[in-house]
Amino acid sequence: MGDCNDWNHTSHPMQRQPDGGWTIQIPLHHGHHRYLFLVDGLPTLDSHALGTARGPQGEKVSLIAVS
Repeated sequence: MGDCNDWNHTSHPMQRQPDGGWTIQIPLHHGHHRYLFLVDGLPTLDSHALGTARGPQGEKVSLIAVS
């Protein structure tokens, strides 16, 4: 969930891969985007994110840059 879907936690579920990993492809425009993963119902930062920022309620969220 993130800026890309107005923080809707149900609109973009990830798909489990045969190797046990999870994936999703979301088209994003140029710029910085804030997001979180929802893991077992808990908001979770991405350990591979570019960095962190503040979410809509001041919480720490993951950050990605798209160029």
